[in-house]
Amino acid sequence: MKGVTMEENKQQLAALKKLLDLPHNKQCADCVGGGGAARASWASINTGVFICMRCAGIHRGLGVHVSKACATKSCKKRKE
Repeated sequence: MKGVTMEENKQQLAALKKLLDLPHNKQCADCVGGGGAARASWASINTGVFICMRCAGIHRGLGVHVSKACATKSCKKRKE
């Protein structure tokens, strides 16, 4: 069976929302060291960090074997 059940999906979305609501997850993990700290609206789902759109472009350019970036709105809809 591929995907998750509706109940599992609800649990995963609730966990993602909790993570997104934490103050330190509202800033880009890559930009924060440089002082820029853009708003994090993307996630690198295999490295476990939230990143801004600019850094997401860089992560996507690295290839999915290094960083699998997706918009948090897309992550909320994922069923895999």
